[in-house]
Amino acid sequence: MQTPLSFSRLPASTRLRVCALLILLLGMGTAAVLYATSPGDDEAAPGDGSSYFMEGGTSYTLAPSDSRSYRRSLEYFGGKSAVEMTELREWFAGLWHGTPLAIIIACLTLLASGGCLYLAESLAEEPQSPDKVEEKPTSLDS
Repeated sequence: MQTPLSFSRLPASTRLRVCALLILLLGMGTAAVLYATSPGDDEAAPGDGSSYFMEGGTSYTLAPSDSRSYRRSLEYFGGKSAVEMTELREWFAGLWHGTPLAIIIACLTLLASGGCLYLAESLAEEPQSPDKVEEKPTSLDS
């Protein structure tokens, strides 16, 4: 009677290929769901805006950090570097929501899956034909 083939009995390169496929399917599926369900630019949450402005008959909320007085105060107390660092922090925080998050997950998925495939190829054993087997020369010099 044959025993069933278990995952742990497979060669390491085959296991890595299976892991790469699972990472690819799970990561791309997650990225697709996030991308499909993320709100568009016009549907974005208004946030905690404390002021409003009108443009073209539509009112928009203005976050406190987007006002000129906030930027001017920030530059007064912290200098131009404080303004730049605040803008960098806001940009970086914006990457972890909606469509940018889906794109980041897709890129990381491709990177991880590709790394597993690269490792699987480097671990794969190349079968040698009997005529290419190298024999160690014997030394009779001793």
